[in-house]
Amino acid sequence: QYNLALVKIYIERAKGEMNRGNEDEGLKYQNNAMEFAQSAQNSSANSVVVQETAAAVYRDLSEGDDGYNQLSLKAFSLARALEPANPVILTELGQRYYFAKKYDEAEKSFRQSLAIKKDYRLAELRLAKILAAQNKNDEALAILQKLSSETNDANAYYELGLLYFNDNKLEDAQNAFNTAVTLSPLNSNALYGLALTLEKTGETEKALYYLKKIQRMNPTNSEIITKIKSLEAKK
Repeated sequence: QYNLALVKIYIERAKGEMNRGNEDEGLKYQNNAMEFAQSAQNSSANSVVVQETAAAVYRDLSEGDDGYNQLSLKAFSLARALEPANPVILTELGQRYYFAKKYDEAEKSFRQSLAIKKDYRLAELRLAKILAAQNKNDEALAILQKLSSETNDANAYYELGLLYFNDNKLEDAQNAFNTAVTLSPLNSNALYGLALTLEKTGETEKALYYLKKIQRMNPTNSEIITKIKSLEAKK
């Protein structure tokens, strides 16, 4: 408990320093958090709470499939072994497998989670994403249509729009992205999806409107800046 308490303190300090632009101090506190998380794991290896907390710390420090993701995957695996019927742990483990591009393992974890808790929306959404990543589009589409009809989750509509976009069903994609933006006006992923769809249908002015909206939220995003210049050159 002592180690876990220090982990939480150092994580909060790291976030504070990072937000103030003090990257070196932030990294120092991140390393402190890592050390105490590992100490907690070493001293209480058979504690689900310890393994799950450590896994969450590593998860929050990871960017894709890096060393932190691998540590998180290992810790969530240990937590799953200790508590195999916990749908939250199974879903988190599936997401770590997803970032590690171990799609079969990810799909298995999400399905196990849903076998325990059938209405676990997060597991359903992540299962749909992993199915789409494996080109199992029919099942992914069925899940996303169900989720979007039953919930007002902008993420479900975004993933639905992405699936339609990749299948070149542009009208359906635009409708889905529009709904996502309506539900979550600052959702940059949905805004970008909508802009790309509008560009593909020849509605350049509208596409630029949404791209510039994203730029106001993320003024240093080089991909958005380049995309705006490209579209403006076509006008």
